[in-house]
Amino acid sequence: MSILDKIYNEIYLDEMPDTAEYCELRKKAFAVWEKAAPMLGMEFSDEVWNDLMTLNIFECRHDFKTGFCLGVQLMLEACSQPGEP
Repeated sequence: MSILDKIYNEIYLDEMPDTAEYCELRKKAFAVWEKAAPMLGMEFSDEVWNDLMTLNIFECRHDFKTGFCLGVQLMLEACSQPGEP
């Protein structure tokens, strides 16, 4: 496991936004899922939910790593530029 995976999985993953907008979006998403799950059946809805969560974590981890690398590149470039900070 890379250091960025370790940081993401052990530190970053647990940090969810605490904004009204995030809470409202999360509430709406769960409400929609609660309507859809009975139509899919318990076993299939669990399978779909687990696959969606796995995909979401993979995408978020990728975005985190990409953003981290971009941040490092920006800092290295900023430090290598001539002139005053």
